[in-house]
Amino acid sequence: MKKRSRSAAFAISDVHGCASTFAALLFEKLNIQAGDRLFLLGDMINRGPESRSVLDMIFHLEEEGVRLSYLRGNHEEILLQAAESGQMEQLLRYGGAATLKSFEVEIPAEIPEKYLALISRSKFHTHYRDFILVHAGLNLSIDDPFSDKEAMLWIREMPEKSAKLQGLTIVHGHTPRDKEQIKNQLKKGKRPPIINIDAGCVYERPGSRLCAFDLDREEFTFARNRDH
Repeated sequence: MKKRSRSAAFAISDVHGCASTFAALLFEKLNIQAGDRLFLLGDMINRGPESRSVLDMIFHLEEEGVRLSYLRGNHEEILLQAAESGQMEQLLRYGGAATLKSFEVEIPAEIPEKYLALISRSKFHTHYRDFILVHAGLNLSIDDPFSDKEAMLWIREMPEKSAKLQGLTIVHGHTPRDKEQIKNQLKKGKRPPIINIDAGCVYERPGSRLCAFDLDREEFTFARNRDH
């Protein structure tokens, strides 16, 4: 990895098995290097063609000294539930056939243990500076938003103002937005309380990209999908 003069911290969400795009964003656009912080906000798997390669890249990044935090998305949760229960319906409905194909297996329980262990270790949320990092968002209508794991995986709507945030900003994915909608979140003169970084990478439609958010400089970087 080519050295940069400073370490950096990036958040990326909803890669969905798009390994070539993930690599382009990391190594061509961001110049990721040892000592950087990388927060992966879930849904690294399913739908796209190369879920195994995406997870292999996570192992590689850790071996190279990138300080990596892998958060759980609804797609990770669905895969883990299917591996435990043997029930395939929901996994297949959410694009899990592509993940099984990438591993050349018939059922989730046949996925090599190191990959299931990596996904099992994923956290539901974490913090960096004054950012709350989570896959889908938080249930801000209850006393303890961090107690609602279902919301952290699935929620779609959050109020723009909540006393529970106390000056913190939620960074999340899960709900696709196009490139311009994401960029416009930082064009209002001050940082918003909620920032969505899911640029809909896996979907074949105008504006779909993979997005990284520089948590120190508060800047977006995008890569076009190379996996379609």
